[in-house]
Amino acid sequence: MINLKYIICPNCFSSLKINKKIDNDNYILNCRCNLYPLTSGIIYMKNDKVKNKLINKISHNKNFLHLFSFSLISNFLFRLKLFKNLLFSLNFAFFLRIITFLGYDKKYAFYISQRKNLPSFFLFLLSLSIIDKKNSLILDLGCGIGQLLKYYIYKTRPNNIIGIDKDFFSLYIARKYFTKKNILLICCDLEKNIPLKPNSIDYFFMTDKFKKKKKKKKFIKKLIEISKTKILKGAIIQMLSKKANTYKEYYTENQKNIKKIIKSTNQSNFFIVSSSYLWKNLKNNNLIKLINDYKKRVYNIFFTDKKYIFLEKPFLLLFKKTRINFYQDNDLLMDLKNVHIS
Repeated sequence: MINLKYIICPNCFSSLKINKKIDNDNYILNCRCNLYPLTSGIIYMKNDKVKNKLINKISHNKNFLHLFSFSLISNFLFRLKLFKNLLFSLNFAFFLRIITFLGYDKKYAFYISQRKNLPSFFLFLLSLSIIDKKNSLILDLGCGIGQLLKYYIYKTRPNNIIGIDKDFFSLYIARKYFTKKNILLICCDLEKNIPLKPNSIDYFFMTDKFKKKKKKKKFIKKLIEISKTKILKGAIIQMLSKKANTYKEYYTENQKNIKKIIKSTNQSNFFIVSSSYLWKNLKNNNLIKLINDYKKRVYNIFFTDKKYIFLEKPFLLLFKKTRINFYQDNDLLMDLKNVHIS
């Protein structure tokens, strides 16, 4: 069973309990004010019409995937249990081709197909060296289809990993292709709340999502509230936007403004990595000239008291299997001495 110890209702802030067990994969949870469906290790915590329909479907052991489809054709096909079983029996690359044909977002499909070939993947692996406490509770905000969730297992137990995203279908893909059963996934809107108890998480990570946050100061304050210490530990990795036609790196907010926002929340243990000039010889022509957009540099925020950040051996070996040729130079950090590749 997945770990519900740290999860609370985003409305009444009370703990969740099992109201009804349908089978080993499907539960109905309740708090003081509401019911929430849990299926395939995913808790649906949006208060909308889909939630009640999902509760009804899993209560009667019926197929529910059509509730989250993205075209009329997919809506029809996802109603067929046979099609669903066939679809998720495909390897991921072929699965992606099929759902793109059915109406899935082509730009996002391209992004996730290239995940290990993007600069943010390197910085994510680098950021994991911030974790120095065994079996920590780790929160991944905006985890998408969960391609990065499996790397936390190098640092903690699967039932100490929580992934949150607002898109249920992405989380369902995560469960089918990329995560272990006891990693908890939550479908909720991060703009409204983070459904975790105060003083619960040890580390947070957020990759490619922070730029979309409208109220950044409020969001950081919420992270502080749910962290075990009032000093944040974790990383915000900023890289690409699917709105950019060539997937060039860009970030719209001034770096000075971000520093000001973070310092206003009494955080001082952070430094910023610029990665616009970190990669050369990208082999995929669709990712051309990522390093030439100097006026719109992407920066990444590491919250840590560590003096040195290492790319640890297991991650270095993983990264060497990718197609990116990477190197360090004076643009990697404001203070290059803080980062080492080992």
